[in-house]
Amino acid sequence: MEYNSLQKDFEYVKNRFNNKDRSVKCVFSEFEENFKNYNENIAEWSTQISFNGLKEAKNLSKTYIDLDLYLTPASLHIDFTEKSKKKSMLDTFQRIQSNIIVLGQPGAGKTTSMKRIFQQFNNEEFSSKFSFPLLVKLRELKDYQYSIFNFLSKKLNLFFEMHEDSNVVSGELQLRASVKTIKANYKDEFDYYSNFFSLFFNTTKALLIIDGYDEVPRDSLDYLNRELKDLSQKLKTSKFVLTSRSSDYHINLQNTDVFEICPLDQHQLKEFAYQWLPNVKTADDFLLQIKKSPYFDTLIRPLTLSHLCAIYERIGKIPEKPKTVHRKVVSLLIEEWDEQRQIARNSKYQNFEQDRKFEFLANFAFLLTTKFEKTIFSKEQLSNIYTAIYQNFGLPKDDLKDVIKEIESHTGIILCVGQDEYEFTHKSTQEYLTAEYLVRLPNIPTNLRLLVKLPNELALAISLSSSSMLYLQSLLFDRFYPPIKKFFDSGLSTNSLSKSNISQKFDISLYELTGFLDVFCNRIVIEKPDLPITPITTICILIINSLVIAYNAKMVPNSLVRKYCSLNILKNYYDLSGGSNSITYFKKNANAITSSYDLPSELLLTDAQYNYLKNGK
Repeated sequence: MEYNSLQKDFEYVKNRFNNKDRSVKCVFSEFEENFKNYNENIAEWSTQISFNGLKEAKNLSKTYIDLDLYLTPASLHIDFTEKSKKKSMLDTFQRIQSNIIVLGQPGAGKTTSMKRIFQQFNNEEFSSKFSFPLLVKLRELKDYQYSIFNFLSKKLNLFFEMHEDSNVVSGELQLRASVKTIKANYKDEFDYYSNFFSLFFNTTKALLIIDGYDEVPRDSLDYLNRELKDLSQKLKTSKFVLTSRSSDYHINLQNTDVFEICPLDQHQLKEFAYQWLPNVKTADDFLLQIKKSPYFDTLIRPLTLSHLCAIYERIGKIPEKPKTVHRKVVSLLIEEWDEQRQIARNSKYQNFEQDRKFEFLANFAFLLTTKFEKTIFSKEQLSNIYTAIYQNFGLPKDDLKDVIKEIESHTGIILCVGQDEYEFTHKSTQEYLTAEYLVRLPNIPTNLRLLVKLPNELALAISLSSSSMLYLQSLLFDRFYPPIKKFFDSGLSTNSLSKSNISQKFDISLYELTGFLDVFCNRIVIEKPDLPITPITTICILIINSLVIAYNAKMVPNSLVRKYCSLNILKNYYDLSGGSNSITYFKKNANAITSSYDLPSELLLTDAQYNYLKNGK
């Protein structure tokens, strides 16, 4: 980077601020060296993407993809049409006219995008409107009282002297100075530093990139906000860019445009894989595998997509069991990502740290799913759920707004997506958290009406359980078999079964139950729980299979039967009794009658299933 006119600009600004009351004590050679060292360090930091679990650091310029920006932050959207109003981030910066606020959810790509912007200005890939970029990472300003002016004066070795009655008070900008003369004229001193840096930025035509507004503790924001407000009014030929998590940005700045990073679309996801992975063949294989996964919707964030790419790059495939990825995604959002970057986000509520937030979110997801059966919910619905659980977590009754804001800020799992509208960031994350809540209960809920709302979540719970077989056994024998036992006892007949209903005592129809079982079986196959092929597993699966065959043979769970059932085990308890209409019938024998379980009188296989279990094909 060349700073051809930097000395002239520096001396001009310095002379403007040397007077009988104050002076800037810094020679240009020292300033230039500090300035270049600082920018070179930032330039080196901006070249790579690195995180735990990555095989090796990635070259950012070779892996970065251009993101899109909503023209209006998502929390202000009135209807879905506003989601289509967006533009390229790099194009926005190339045409920058005002100061810019870039909002985004955790893992949306805010810091990585600022690295790329810095690189492109640094390499003169952007227009010549700005002379150079100057990037400030707010997370590093703790020792400078979160003051941009204080930080830069130290980093650039700008030493100020303030004269009063022939005495000289020397030092860097201090927010809580012990010198009485500085305290007494605090307003004047702030204006002095603000005017100095504003003139410096305007004279040099610098682009000030300020990253991580959300990483500043709330009780330290007052002075930073004052600096930002001052800069927004005073910067003319210079501009600043500020990044923040969406839920943490609440100030109004003049001469400033506010955008929010959009989720990745299908084209960007594909481009990301092609640039991240070593060749087209591996990228295509990766894309094929993730499209078949139940967590595909979580990959609209660069954070989760990059971590999954890193796993694929290390082991040559995505994790076999989806629960591994579900846990990784939630762990990244709640705790791990901030820990890797050494960012502490302390809760304002006692005993509401990461583990309790996880439990709160799991409880919240369960109630949302079962009570409202939706992923997008209103503020009133949010309040209803909060009222039902706040005492369980020692939270104040009237602090709903602050609690949700903290969860959105710290995790990005619950988001404000419109005027008084909220949603879980991913449907699969909502399902996973609901399953975590279910599996931690002392018993599976007895309300069958509630359970049929949860086919995906219960399949996940089986996978998450420390004993998948026992959870399946309890779910089938203790919850779902009792209301349908009469159909097995009277003999499964397609004609009679399709016209029958379950006893009103259970408050569900046979149609609802078989619909549940169809989704449940498909999700079991996807989640790949550790179900050993035992008598319990075989019979549980065949109870489901038999009911579905008798009700609607088109929905039979062939993959489930083939993977988890054994014909030899079945014959220990059931005897082949004949077949018709492509269905093979089995009647329970003496072993089944003496079993500790009240097993069905009859079980069914399609002829194709029977032949597969018999011959392996």
